[in-house]
Amino acid sequence: MVFNILNEIKKVSVFQGCDEAFISEVVENIRISQVPLGQTIVSRGDETKDVYINFDGLLDITYLLEDGKKVTFDLITPYRLFGEISSIDGKSRSASISCFTKVNLGTINHKFFINKMLENKDFLRGLLNRFSLTIRKNNQQIVHLASADSRKKVIIQLLRLSRSADDQWYPQVVEGISHDALASFIGLSRETVTRV
Repeated sequence: MVFNILNEIKKVSVFQGCDEAFISEVVENIRISQVPLGQTIVSRGDETKDVYINFDGLLDITYLLEDGKKVTFDLITPYRLFGEISSIDGKSRSASISCFTKVNLGTINHKFFINKMLENKDFLRGLLNRFSLTIRKNNQQIVHLASADSRKKVIIQLLRLSRSADDQWYPQVVEGISHDALASFIGLSRETVTRV
């Protein structure tokens, strides 16, 4: 497969209002790598500040509780920018991000992100729109987790993890989600998820 970074980066929502010159500059300043399944990109507490784009594969965003229980916040699907919060506020990473599958990853240097990308108003507008969407999605998730019984929590999470298949009219759940992973999304035990 030939990887055309210019075409691929245009598929990332935060760049869709940006002009060709800006996107070309981003392309010149991005490093592409193949990352294997299970590898950690960032760990909670890291002081790294680079920003990433997932071009292919899935990553999970997790937080390890004091009792050792892993809580999964979200999956990072293809064509999504991530890691920008620590780059913007300068604080340590708030969660760990690991490869759920093999990933085709783009890495953007922190200095380029801060000094060039955040100076582009069209990119900023795209980033703000993405933040707004994330806040709305998280608010909805909080309401569902607080108000639903176990069965409804599992159904709601399966719907969140589903996506439309390109050639089919019905939604299809993201492949490879174990009962453990599903349980960590919704704060239930694996046994409860299996029973439901």
